[in-house]
Amino acid sequence: MKVNKIEFNMMGKYEKKDDLSEFAFVGRSNAGKSSIINTLTNKKINRVSKKPGCTRCINTIKINDKFYIVDLPGAGFAKVSLKEKKRFNKITEQYLEESEHLRTVFLIMDIKVAPTNIDIMMIEWLKSIHRNFVLILNKVDNIPKNKLQQRKKEIFKKLGFKYPSITVSATKKINITELEKFILSMV
Repeated sequence: MKVNKIEFNMMGKYEKKDDLSEFAFVGRSNAGKSSIINTLTNKKINRVSKKPGCTRCINTIKINDKFYIVDLPGAGFAKVSLKEKKRFNKITEQYLEESEHLRTVFLIMDIKVAPTNIDIMMIEWLKSIHRNFVLILNKVDNIPKNKLQQRKKEIFKKLGFKYPSITVSATKKINITELEKFILSMV
């Protein structure tokens, strides 16, 4: 995806200004959400860290005046107070429940450890609010190619259903074009 123009905005709560389509990225802390967004945009927009929980508000990234990537706070291992975790959850829930222009939620999972209880709770919640979602199984470069299909089967068996998914590696740019095409097909 050729990115000619980016507008970045950080918000404490969701406030929509126009009618452009939105694609939300959510997931457990340290699953690679920021890396995927940086790879999609070909820019270092988000801070990537080994320390979980760097995204602490809603970040909207307007791409080429055509659509938004919405980066939501990670769930799980952020080393912040319980009060701060509750704030993360509240702004994420508000956005996912209220956005009228949200086309798809991309639930980022680390393919080596997924699905965690946090992943499963997020899937169940997205289903309960009737949101379209796609699983992004990230860090596929850390799984031997001959074991990839087996690993995916294990994930879907634990989830109890084969949800739409894309396997990617943000660092090696594996299948990022597939993710781009999916987004552009819905704009």
